[in-house]
Amino acid sequence: MEETLPPVAPGAGAALLARDSWRVFVALELTGEARASVAALLAGLQKDPICRRAHVRWTAPGNVHLTLKFVERLPVDQLPAVQAALGGVAAARRPFDLALSAGGWFEHHGAPGILWIGVRGDVDALAELTAGIERALAPLGLPAEERAFRPHVTVGRAGDPRDAVEAARAFVAAAAPVIGGPVATDSIVLFRSETRPQGAVHTPVWRARLGAALR
Repeated sequence: MEETLPPVAPGAGAALLARDSWRVFVALELTGEARASVAALLAGLQKDPICRRAHVRWTAPGNVHLTLKFVERLPVDQLPAVQAALGGVAAARRPFDLALSAGGWFEHHGAPGILWIGVRGDVDALAELTAGIERALAPLGLPAEERAFRPHVTVGRAGDPRDAVEAARAFVAAAAPVIGGPVATDSIVLFRSETRPQGAVHTPVWRARLGAALR
């Protein structure tokens, strides 16, 4: 089952939509239980003096998700074709089990940059879903991700490399209580991402349940 989540573009006429481009991404959402655990983790880390010295920019709890595919510029008039392609991928794959795992980081210029929480469970099914999304979107002219898929939930970015290692270690130690929180794998969601003065805003615009064609 597919569901468009209004409003997609309030007040925009057809001519404007044809010219407009969005930053979008396809993702899995965290369950309420997992999101609450991550929110509690981030609230504590925001007060941590080591993390404050490293100027870690924490992800807003409402923006926490597991990204499967990111598109920097998608013409809005391509949305129906993208949704149709994603709907076909979702319909042909069954839901599977994923949960949050230990924390870690990606390095940037030799120091921890992106801080993340990993996932465990049926990661093979997750990889197959992601590969299916890449294959389905390629004919629409959307380039495939060149880097190998490394599933993770981004929760922060360290700004000062001088204190980044200590901040990353503090984060990993504090992240232990969120391990095991479930990820919602019954649907894929298409989000619009906007950068505003108060920070990034991610708006769900469409979703499709997994396994609709297999029921």
